[in-house]
Amino acid sequence: MKLFEILQSEAFKEAKNHLAQARESIKAALNGTILYRGASIDSYAKEIGDLPGGYVLYFVEGRTTPRSSLTGTSIFLDITKYSPKWKNVPKRTLSTFCSPSFNAVTDFGDTQIVIPLDKVKSFATMQGDFNEQRFAMKGDSLMSLGGLVNDINSISEKANTTLDIISSIIVTGDLATLQKGNYDYERLMRDFVKTIKTQDEFQSIKTALYDSRILKVLIKHRQAVGTRDDPEFSKFSVSVRKINAVGEVIRCINETVSSGESEVAAFLNGIDAWVTIVYRCGYFERVFGRFTGPLFASVENVVTPEKMGVEITTSVKAAVKKEGQASEIWFEGPYFMISRGSYDHRKNADQVGVSKYLQQDDVKEFLKSI
Repeated sequence: MKLFEILQSEAFKEAKNHLAQARESIKAALNGTILYRGASIDSYAKEIGDLPGGYVLYFVEGRTTPRSSLTGTSIFLDITKYSPKWKNVPKRTLSTFCSPSFNAVTDFGDTQIVIPLDKVKSFATMQGDFNEQRFAMKGDSLMSLGGLVNDINSISEKANTTLDIISSIIVTGDLATLQKGNYDYERLMRDFVKTIKTQDEFQSIKTALYDSRILKVLIKHRQAVGTRDDPEFSKFSVSVRKINAVGEVIRCINETVSSGESEVAAFLNGIDAWVTIVYRCGYFERVFGRFTGPLFASVENVVTPEKMGVEITTSVKAAVKKEGQASEIWFEGPYFMISRGSYDHRKNADQVGVSKYLQQDDVKEFLKSI
């Protein structure tokens, strides 16, 4: 039996009835406007039925649970979800991500053909990967969103480490106990401790640290950021607090260096975690300059649809426009998905098969009949 006859058989009546809800997307696909997605088959995908050649048709109602970031942080997902500047853009937390480029998605998992239902009327499209977008706040300094996330997280983590070290110094009673400590994880800290010769020197450092502004800032930072166990961690307000807490640490670095607190500065410069903070802060300084007010306001004004090059369209065809113009497309809502069957282990040859599946004459004839 020919493929077209198989597709017209009773076994595929349900698939055909379902696909009738996506005539516009199918028409676009037949004209070469195909959306690809690289991912594992979603647990909430409903299998409609097998297709010839080892392919399967699935139906997905749309994402119902917010996606988490691969970077482990929700900062930019929260901005795109809650900021008024993004209110007319499909929520990235609840969207399906595709590309008209087959090669752009193969590294993200099993390659699938995505066919949005015709009732989906809002598509966001942009050049390149969202997290790899580069921007400048000042001059020609550029930073990627992914790099900014990494720096925010790194500074936040090292700030907590620095607070732990300062706290342990303050509560340690005498120099002898301090010198017996194991500082292998902080090599510079261990070397610095060796330079303290008398109990009076040690007490002087303890007092300076206790009275220093950086201690108060680090305590505020920890209170603001919370922990991963905090039920509020993924909410927008915590992301705002986290960015601003890091900004406060950066401001304090500048003030500590210039305020004449030489004893505190010397101590901090002996801690690997602090050295890392200073290094990371260099990126912020180049991009944001000596920012004033909440750092979040600066970040939010950078991460806007306009500055990210995001455009909103009403159809798959409009989203893709011309070949090569859009490399990331996302939308909220239901869609069909064509993928190879689970028994097939997605060898490279099979991946190529996905890209050519809709080019088969019998498949085209079947889709045209819907």
